[in-house]
Amino acid sequence: MDVHPLPKHAARTGKQASRAVAVALVPFLLLAILGYGATPGPTPQVRPVAITAPAPNSSVQGTVTVEGRTAVPGFRLAVLEYQALPRPGQRITPVGWLPIAVMTQSTAQGWLADWDTSTLPPGPYALRLRVETERGTLYH
Repeated sequence: MDVHPLPKHAARTGKQASRAVAVALVPFLLLAILGYGATPGPTPQVRPVAITAPAPNSSVQGTVTVEGRTAVPGFRLAVLEYQALPRPGQRITPVGWLPIAVMTQSTAQGWLADWDTSTLPPGPYALRLRVETERGTLYH
C-alpha cells in the first residue's frame, strides 16, 4: 500500500496549524498522520487543532471514527474534509475537498465524526480539519 504526503504548501504559517491524514484504500484504508511545522524542543506544544485518530498507518474500512481537537479561543465552527490523491504514476486532477462533517461545538479532545468509507473507490485519500474563529482566523 502506498501513502503519499501532502504538498509542501500545506505547511503551517503564522497561527495556523496543519495536520493531514493520507489514506489508501486497497481494499482497506491505510492512514498516516503527517505533522508539518512541528515545534522543535524537548517539550512539544499540543496543537489546538489536530486529528488524533485513526492512528498513523492503521488499516481501516467501513465506518471510521475520527477523533481530534478543535479547542481554539473564539471557536465558531470546524469542518472535517477528505480529498482523493493520485497513486504513483497516476495523473489525476484533484476534485477538491469534500465535507465529512461540520461541527458547531469545540472539543478539547474526542469524537469529531464518523466517516463512511464504504462508498469510496480504492486509492489514496487525505483528511483535513479546518477551524474558524469568530474573528475569522483559520486553523488547519
